[in-house]
Amino acid sequence: MLSAFRNRFLLTNCVGKAFVDFYYTYSPPVADFITNHDTVSLLVWWSLLPIVGMSWMTLQLGLGVTRALLVLILALMSTIVVFFLRRLWFGYQA
Repeated sequence: MLSAFRNRFLLTNCVGKAFVDFYYTYSPPVADFITNHDTVSLLVWWSLLPIVGMSWMTLQLGLGVTRALLVLILALMSTIVVFFLRRLWFGYQA
């Protein structure tokens, strides 16, 4: 899936190509380090789940729909954070 995302979205523009070149240059030593440390490996595995999910959404739904959903999710999360911070700081009751 990540290879399909790379081919369809990253390798089609100069910024994406630069990112892929950077990744292939520096990732082998990082991957070796991760492989030799179980805790780091688990953390990296969990941290990659949202990236894999967003890649899947983009490949299935298209870039525009994925962007719109991401903006909607971020707006919802921001609203929730503001709501709880206001209650915490100012004692607002909902």
